[in-house]
Amino acid sequence: MEKIKELKEKLRVTRPAYWEQLPDIELYKDQVLSYMQRQLLPSENGEILTSAMINNYIKAGALPRPNGKKYGREHLAFLTAICALKPVMSVNDMEYLLKKQNDSLDAKSFYELVGTHIDKAMTETAENLNDNLDESALPEYILSTALQAAGLRIVCERLLQLMRDKDTVLEKESKNKTQNGTKKDKKENKEDNK
Repeated sequence: MEKIKELKEKLRVTRPAYWEQLPDIELYKDQVLSYMQRQLLPSENGEILTSAMINNYIKAGALPRPNGKKYGREHLAFLTAICALKPVMSVNDMEYLLKKQNDSLDAKSFYELVGTHIDKAMTETAENLNDNLDESALPEYILSTALQAAGLRIVCERLLQLMRDKDTVLEKESKNKTQNGTKKDKKENKEDNK
């Protein structure tokens, strides 16, 4: 089918801009919205990024606050990641994951990592897309693909929960150490005052 071949080609070639190609000047929100249309991955549903969505991502902590009313490369990097992840993740999950990544990487390294994974995922998807399907086989192919996506979403959700559980344990251990240290200091102070 010709339309499937077109989709396969889009998946092969459509990629967000490289870091160096992102605007090196800060943009106003309407300019960001316009720019992000070029950054988005191929999609048939036509869902676009809106001003309200950007505000919600900022409130949720998934996107840093702008400098006044201007957005820089860092914001475009995060918005690119958010737009790629939002079909499969909640805003809270994105905020958590992006914060974890951002804690260990600067904006450029983070964006390059996202780009690498987008390229890998889109290339593999294109390679696995059967463009020689007979129309009668299409429903079964769609069912199989959707269930694979559902399985991968379950894996993502579970791995995120494991990360959160580990963070909770580490926070409790840190809190206990702090409390034990405070108790020890108070005990030593009492003994010194005697």
